[in-house]
Amino acid sequence: RTPRLSRCHLLYHQAVFAAKKGAQLEKEIKELNLQQEMQECTFQPQLIASTPRRASSLSSPHVRNFEAAVMRMKQAQKQHQRRLKEQNRIPAGEKYEKLRRLGPQPFSCAFRRRSKPKPLVYVDVKVGSGRTGRVGVHEGDDFRVLARNFAKTFQLDRDAARRLE
Repeated sequence: RTPRLSRCHLLYHQAVFAAKKGAQLEKEIKELNLQQEMQECTFQPQLIASTPRRASSLSSPHVRNFEAAVMRMKQAQKQHQRRLKEQNRIPAGEKYEKLRRLGPQPFSCAFRRRSKPKPLVYVDVKVGSGRTGRVGVHEGDDFRVLARNFAKTFQLDRDAARRLE
């Protein structure tokens, strides 16, 4: 006795079978159409036997300045490798251990002394509205330059700068 299939299962299997058969028929139709197109094709190319290339034409480039360009690229690659090597270099020797033992040090410019000696005299100038400015006069200073710089610093007008001179 064979088990009975429900109506739903029977319809499903029939649909699957029909889909497979339809796909196979479609494939056969495409093949027949392709064969028919190939029979209608009249194009027949004339093939010419190519002459073998000479070995000299393969070795010499047809590009102008080819050798110079290759040399430039090789030199650039060498320079790039050299730079990478310098960047990745870990210092050894060269007083490295001595400097390492000293530890971090502040920059030398932080302790640099002023080269200018103390001023000969300080001149206090009343600028106005309760403000005063101080000018230090050193030996050999030009008074006009001092007055001009003071006027610029305190944003004074030309008349006030002339009176300072």
